[in-house]
Amino acid sequence: FRLVHAHLIMSVRVSAPGKVILFGEHAVVQGKTAIATALSLRTSVTVTPPRPADPKQTTITLALHDVHADAKWTWEQDVLANIVKPDPLHPAPCSESLFSQLFSLVGPPYQGLEHPGITPEHMKGVAAFLYLLLSLRGDNNQGFIFSVNSELPIGAGLGSSAAFCVSLVGALAETFNVWKCNGCEKCSSGYPCHEQAVHLNQWALQGERIMHGNPSGVDNAVATHGHALKFTKAAGYSLIEKTPTLRILITNTKVPRSTKILVEGVLRKTEAYPAIMKPTLDLVHTISEQALVYFDNYFNEINGGTSVDDALTNLEKHLGVLMNLNQHLLTGGLGVGHAALDKVCEISARHGLTSKLTGAGGGGCAITLLPHSTSPGSVDQFKQEIRE
Repeated sequence: FRLVHAHLIMSVRVSAPGKVILFGEHAVVQGKTAIATALSLRTSVTVTPPRPADPKQTTITLALHDVHADAKWTWEQDVLANIVKPDPLHPAPCSESLFSQLFSLVGPPYQGLEHPGITPEHMKGVAAFLYLLLSLRGDNNQGFIFSVNSELPIGAGLGSSAAFCVSLVGALAETFNVWKCNGCEKCSSGYPCHEQAVHLNQWALQGERIMHGNPSGVDNAVATHGHALKFTKAAGYSLIEKTPTLRILITNTKVPRSTKILVEGVLRKTEAYPAIMKPTLDLVHTISEQALVYFDNYFNEINGGTSVDDALTNLEKHLGVLMNLNQHLLTGGLGVGHAALDKVCEISARHGLTSKLTGAGGGGCAITLLPHSTSPGSVDQFKQEIRE
């Protein structure tokens, strides 16, 4: 993520990027490999003390600018005043009893959250906000204004909730001086050191769990590090240091869906039909691992004297095949497709391109690989047909 101090108004602003999963959706939840990378689209959280400054002011305001809604609480409210706070230096999941207490603060009669633009995803996000705020504030009972702005569509598979959790955790850590590294020189530059980034990533995962139940952790890892990475639940994430430059077009089908419901559906199907589903998940895993091999081959070919143009052509051909296979496994095998995603893939094929869903599926977004030889006119024609 990225930190910006605004000393003139005594505020802290932290932003974090969204993500696309290139390969490995759903399989990653069950221990397989996924490959993901960051987007230029970001979510930001700005923390500002109330004005005029008053240390006795105890009102917490959450302003969700994208839906023109806000909510307010005070630290004197019974639920907030009596909650046992977790240790900021030891990330821990939210218990079911605490979640119920926090969720009682999300809806009416607290003004703002009955706004028509508020969705169930927003409500879960507010519950995650309250938990992370309680966890990282220490003994600070001062009021603050938390302003959230996002370029990422919600429920589209681009990691909007993870970008929110990471930027929120980063802003809270800076505001309340929560430093796993004791505040090193690297962290003072606006980017966290590795130790602090790992700590913030673990807290962001707790927020993701409130919102999605059993997330893989890949979204918050990408949002924290802003880098392409390989991820498994057992080994965690490892940054992919050398990545080829690829052109990816993102199509938002604008079909809403719940990541939690889709993930739980695949889990139930795996429990019911393990002899069929486990080999399917293994194939998805193999595709992800093979993509990493092709990335390495690309650089090896260049080092061996192959032209960049020829090496990139070879890479794009192989990745197109992998994307097509991954898409069929996700839709036909795991059952997380949607007619709108099928339409994107159909139009892509007519233009000699390859597309696949990214994220949980069931709607959301698709990614299309645009080979470097694809002309701007061809891209425009493809985009026009998608819009129609």
